[in-house]
Amino acid sequence: MAILASVSVRNAAPALSACQNTPIRQWSGNNHLYRGVCVPSGINWNQAKNAAEARGGYLVALTSAGENNFVFSMIDGSGLCSTDPWIGAFQPSGSSEPAGGWKWVTGQPMVFKSWNGGEPNNSGGDENVAQFNSCNDPVWNDKNGNDDLDGYVMEWTRAAGDVNCDGVVDVTDAILILQYISGMSPTPPEGCPAIGQGSGDVNCDGVVNIFDALIILQHLGGFPTSQTMPCAPVGPS
Repeated sequence: MAILASVSVRNAAPALSACQNTPIRQWSGNNHLYRGVCVPSGINWNQAKNAAEARGGYLVALTSAGENNFVFSMIDGSGLCSTDPWIGAFQPSGSSEPAGGWKWVTGQPMVFKSWNGGEPNNSGGDENVAQFNSCNDPVWNDKNGNDDLDGYVMEWTRAAGDVNCDGVVDVTDAILILQYISGMSPTPPEGCPAIGQGSGDVNCDGVVNIFDALIILQHLGGFPTSQTMPCAPVGPS
């Protein structure tokens, strides 16, 4: 009996990994940042939308096959994947069911589509938002927005001064730049560009130097900065 029990344990299927936030990822197609957020207690679509916006972003808008595949690869095989997380697609009230009027929280109409087979189907007559729907393929399903899921995927545009990709511009970002120009090599979070390799050039003059740190400190002190396009804003207005 003990031997049989031992064999049974060894042959048991491995448990699914626990849901956890994905690392931040940046897609080269638009230089936006993405992250899957795990909410084990459950979250409905409107709550997820509000949470993403509170973090300085929005529920992900998947406007091309390249973007869709990239984001799916970020959550594929993770604990988050198994939650079929919320995405930023919704169907305004009064739209023709089941496929009419779909758009993204950014206001963009849904031109690119990646619905799972037979979707959207408006099952139950109240499926007006969307989720990822498989851990095997980057496909979507329409869903009742009042249902609780265990996660969502958010997207945001990184401000020029957000060196560590945490969604805020603060003195830590200035310190990281000062460490870099002093010869240190601060390690960015996974998925965040390294300083000098797509990050840290706050004034877009082609180099990372003390002036970039000073611009951040000016921003934090409420002083106007002299940035012009093509630079992104130093931080939220």
